[in-house]
Amino acid sequence: MPRWRPLWLAASLLLGVAGASAQDIDPPGRVARLNLLQGTVSQLVAGDNNWNAAEINRPLTTGDRLHAEPGARLELHSGSSAVRLEGPGTLDISQLDDNTTRLTLGEGKLNLRVRNLYPGEQMEIDTPNLALTVQQPGSFSLEVDARTGTTRVAARYGNATVYGENAESLPLSANGQQFSFAGRNLAQTAPPNLRQNDGFDLWADARDRAEDQSISARYVSRDIPGYQQLDSFGDWQNDTTYGAVWIPRITVAEWAPYRYGQWRWIAPWGWTWVDDAPWGFAPFHYGRWAQIGPRWAWVPGPKAPRPTYAPALVGFLGGQPGRADWNIHAGPDHRPGPGIGWFPLAPGEAWRPGFNATPRYLDGINRDGRRRGDDRPYFFQGRPNAVTAVPQVDFGRGPAWRPNRPNLRDGDLAGAQLLPAPPMPGVRPGNDRPQWNGPARSQAEQAQRAQIQADQARQRQQEAQQRPSQEFQAQQDRLQRENQMQQLQQRQQFEQQQRQQQQWQQQRDLQRNQIDPPHIPIGRPPFQQADGLRREQQAQQERLQRDTAQREQIQRQQQLQQREQQNQQEQQRARQQAQQAEQSRREQQAQQERMQRDVAQREQLQRQQQQQQQQLQRPQFQQSPQPNQIDPPGVRGQPQAQPLQGQPMPRQNPQMLPGNNRDPR
Repeated sequence: MPRWRPLWLAASLLLGVAGASAQDIDPPGRVARLNLLQGTVSQLVAGDNNWNAAEINRPLTTGDRLHAEPGARLELHSGSSAVRLEGPGTLDISQLDDNTTRLTLGEGKLNLRVRNLYPGEQMEIDTPNLALTVQQPGSFSLEVDARTGTTRVAARYGNATVYGENAESLPLSANGQQFSFAGRNLAQTAPPNLRQNDGFDLWADARDRAEDQSISARYVSRDIPGYQQLDSFGDWQNDTTYGAVWIPRITVAEWAPYRYGQWRWIAPWGWTWVDDAPWGFAPFHYGRWAQIGPRWAWVPGPKAPRPTYAPALVGFLGGQPGRADWNIHAGPDHRPGPGIGWFPLAPGEAWRPGFNATPRYLDGINRDGRRRGDDRPYFFQGRPNAVTAVPQVDFGRGPAWRPNRPNLRDGDLAGAQLLPAPPMPGVRPGNDRPQWNGPARSQAEQAQRAQIQADQARQRQQEAQQRPSQEFQAQQDRLQRENQMQQLQQRQQFEQQQRQQQQWQQQRDLQRNQIDPPHIPIGRPPFQQADGLRREQQAQQERLQRDTAQREQIQRQQQLQQREQQNQQEQQRARQQAQQAEQSRREQQAQQERMQRDVAQREQLQRQQQQQQQQLQRPQFQQSPQPNQIDPPGVRGQPQAQPLQGQPMPRQNPQMLPGNNRDPR
């Protein structure tokens, strides 16, 4: 807590200790929600060490941080207040509960619009220099310049008070005056001036006008985050049974509430539904759902001034502990396995949290709930089109609905039993379920976060290896900007001196032209003063020349370093290209050699085949045995038939040839 915290705030905290014991058991009934993101915006959730991309429908609470890159903008809603930030900037949620909203602006431009302040409600914006507390609804501007260490504040309309470190205070009225402070004791760096609206202010005013004209604000409280998106994605109708209902424009045939999104474990509420739809915040944390004909309709209920936030207004289904599991056909291979399901609560059905809570907290959520501990089945409990189920091993791991997952049938819900909310990941169901006990975190939750931090430490080490080059480049850019600022300041000083000298010269010439007695030197400065002025100007010019030479030398050194780095990079790229070319050449040569060997083998095989065919086609003649040859067994000494030499072969009668059975007659 900053040391310049207002004394009245500390006193109010001390006075509220006596009545806080009954409320500490309840989680906060109010959260914040990102309504709009433009550009690159990151978030760091409480208990985590890694920045991730900001999400629209993830509830924000105490300990969460936001960072906007240069040129990025975000809009944050908490209660009826809108907080808008333009980057580069950081915004921390230091405290957010039913009665206190305390944000810390580390850098950037912030626009705060407070529509309403309930009795006892406190709205505060802290900066490195001061703390601004809102006294009356209005619009306020703050800008923190981390480079100069200053904070500029202005009350566009409404009243606020600025507090310093040692109980100093300064009231701000709706006169548009802007104050600039340095340090922590409300030391003003310049007199107050009239603030001129810039592009960020005009954008914030346009957002306020759009909220003023919201149709959904006629049916729901402005304290419900995300009510503005209902105007663009659905239609309001008046039903005879439920009153005002909102019907989303849905084009998916299998759509049902709490189906397209995912479950996240968010302390202190536990399992929280984060929907995929851009309008998917208000209808899933407030009110109930009903089916009017074939269409789903959100029933917000009576318009309450301060609605209470719920993580998800659903009922859970599964197998009874210690008994047979409830099996569903929803695995990757569609085999039956233990499953867990959930369904939306209908109007009049009370929500049962997975943690201990006071009746005051439950009454804030179940304003029209008529079910208080009875065992009657819920309206959507046995309807397959309203129940979404996943395998137990997949609960809380990624999207709840996947394209290849089959739909539930009527018989699939026969063995499902109504269960409380699932336990925290890694905790056995039963008596070991962690419960919210005020600001303390459960041991199981701390163990899980320690494991997550250990896993993320390795990733940070890898990122740290790339950080030196980025830091060096950032340092070079910062030095270059500082040099440019120094040059600009010196140039301005030199031009100012030149103007002063010209004015003095003009004044002296004017006095010379006047008709005066010649013996009275009018307007002529003493010789010594003029000589001293010339020496000072000459010394200043020499200093400027030396500074310019030093800066040019630094720039030349930086250019040389950059050229050396570029040459090294080009040489490295050339070596890599040469190695790649050599490797490619070798591969091509080896491939050509393999192709030549294959061609030679094929040619040799073809020649062998041709030789074999020629041998088969060539006529076979029986040769007479030579003297040195050995006769085969059984034919030794037998005379061989020799063709007649010089005599023609006798012609045979065709009629006597074998196979010719025709009658010669």
